[in-house]
Amino acid sequence: MTTNPDVDVRLKPPLPAGAYVGVIVDVASHQFEPSTKFEKPDDGRRIKFVVRVSPKNGEARELTAFATPAWTPKSKLVAWVTNLTGETPDLFKAPDLVQLIGMECQVVLKVSDDGFYNRVEALLPLPQ
Repeated sequence: MTTNPDVDVRLKPPLPAGAYVGVIVDVASHQFEPSTKFEKPDDGRRIKFVVRVSPKNGEARELTAFATPAWTPKSKLVAWVTNLTGETPDLFKAPDLVQLIGMECQVVLKVSDDGFYNRVEALLPLPQ
């Protein structure tokens, strides 16, 4: 079995589902293999977020989250940028995602159905 360091997070057991304090350490473009297995063809383009979470009783861990680059009102990317900046982004202007690097946030995690890894459900502002 070949492992991809961007996706294979089975080296450690997943963190329990819940909200964690984190920091965005990287935002970059990522290319997966294009797919036609769904109704809508998928060109494989994603925005990759790397977040470092710090559980209260454990070592910090870096997790990867992906969003499609769709810059539309209902997209995950727009929701995350809106949550993190507290501002409604201009949908007619390309986002400057680099500004998010270093931003502290609340990272909402769930555990995959197979129990092997965490999935980032949301990136939210820190609670007041």
